[in-house]
Amino acid sequence: MFLRNILPENTTTEVTNILDKINQRRSKENYYIGSWGKSSSFLFKTNDTIFNELSSQFIKIINLLKNYVLEILKFGNNKMRKFLEKYNSSDFLSIYPTVCFNFLDKSVDENRILHIHPDKEDTGTSLIFYFGKFKGGAISFPELNFKLMVQSADVLLFDGKNNLHAVESLHGKDDVRYSVVFFAHKADLGKTSYPMNRGEVMKGIKNKINN
Repeated sequence: MFLRNILPENTTTEVTNILDKINQRRSKENYYIGSWGKSSSFLFKTNDTIFNELSSQFIKIINLLKNYVLEILKFGNNKMRKFLEKYNSSDFLSIYPTVCFNFLDKSVDENRILHIHPDKEDTGTSLIFYFGKFKGGAISFPELNFKLMVQSADVLLFDGKNNLHAVESLHGKDDVRYSVVFFAHKADLGKTSYPMNRGEVMKGIKNKINN
């Protein structure tokens, strides 16, 4: 399911401003925050020492978005919402146990999101929020032979484990593209997989594009 320009302008602006500040200080392109496996109740997955200084800003973004996550799941994939609620823990920063922050601009020569890949360890549907000012940066799905143009305030729900995907390069030299990904790993929830129709979410995206 793809939701075009779904976030309110004030929320989009506030989150973008925080991400702009982080982008000026970051030394990595991808940051993970939250629970990571049953043995880790809470952690920051990074070797970046500056991350400890920025962690409160990441958490602020999560707090700004977590209610939207719940509401979007209610109509976008209520089955996934109920599934996550069974495993929800006070250690989780949202209904999802883990959040990834991706930063992409023309200074980035190498970023894992630019390469075709599945999210091998993911369970069920992930939510991706997009922010920034950019042209290009579409998310492509080679097996389905189409790409989705995204912009700030858009939200994408999809099954990243069972659908190969990649992000295309940006066009402008000053473009910057942020994505905030809410997801669950199978180790976080104690299950090897989540029973869902593989094509359910992607079919919704393709129908949205064709219409």
